[in-house]
Amino acid sequence: MKKFVLLVAAIATIASLSCVMAKTPSPAQRTLSRSTAAPAAKGSVFTTRTYDLSDFTILDVSNVVKVVYTQGNAYSVKLTGRAELLDEMEVTATGGQLKVTAKRSKKFNNVKQKDRPDGKHNFILQLTAPCLENILLSGVSTFETTAMMPDFLYVRLEGVSKLKANSIESQSLKMSISGCSEVHVGSVACKEYEASVSGSSKVDIQKLNADEKAITNLSGASKATHPSFVVTDKATFNVNGASQLTLNAKGCKLLQVGFSGASKGEVEFKGSALRTWCTGASKLDARLDCASVQSNCDGASKINLSGTADKVEIERGGVATNIDTSRLNQF
Repeated sequence: MKKFVLLVAAIATIASLSCVMAKTPSPAQRTLSRSTAAPAAKGSVFTTRTYDLSDFTILDVSNVVKVVYTQGNAYSVKLTGRAELLDEMEVTATGGQLKVTAKRSKKFNNVKQKDRPDGKHNFILQLTAPCLENILLSGVSTFETTAMMPDFLYVRLEGVSKLKANSIESQSLKMSISGCSEVHVGSVACKEYEASVSGSSKVDIQKLNADEKAITNLSGASKATHPSFVVTDKATFNVNGASQLTLNAKGCKLLQVGFSGASKGEVEFKGSALRTWCTGASKLDARLDCASVQSNCDGASKINLSGTADKVEIERGGVATNIDTSRLNQF
């Protein structure tokens, strides 16, 4: 009888302990409970976490993240990805800077396509904020937006990053693009524009209007494309290395375009004054409709001028130098 009573008591004790253990969350569960996470849709392996962060104008993103930005009055920060990968990300906002970065983890080494929300990026960051003045991307990140209207905007892209926008309006737009990064913008309206493009990076701005000045420096094997480039005052392009420039400029009081190394360019200019120079083995093809042109050619470089110019000044240097003006002012 005593053995039976002891057996019943033991069973009751085990059952009680099992209930307590079932109600006690694991460390992983406790971590997840502190973040606001939307449940994954049926059949989906992805989770969206919402972060209560605000008061930032700087965005700093690394890893393989796609940012979809909307300029709006309220702040909203949502990150979508696989739950086990989200655990390896840090999303913080301090000193006016929103930072999205990965902890040191080997889990990102071989992320398969099926484990990426859009098949390309490990995460998708849905972001809304009243204003972004600094966009810093590295790794294989992408920033996409329909329209931006900050007072001042600085963009720094590194690695294999991309920025895509339909339109940007700002007093000042400055960009530093390196690695194998790309910028694609439909239209830019600003007072001052400045871009430094290096590596094998590309900048493609379909329509750029700058009221005061524009400066672009290309190096490495970079490329800049401007089908419609309007600057009221002064614009300068320095094209070096094996870089390439495609430019259709109008309205400049003074357009300065210089080439060195093995760089080359195609320039169409309608405005007041054009000053060009080529050194090394560089090449320039320029179609003109302007008041004056001044060209300086040295080394084994070549300049081909066509169209019309009221005043022409040519300076040659080097045994292989060639400035062709045979198609200039052919009335």
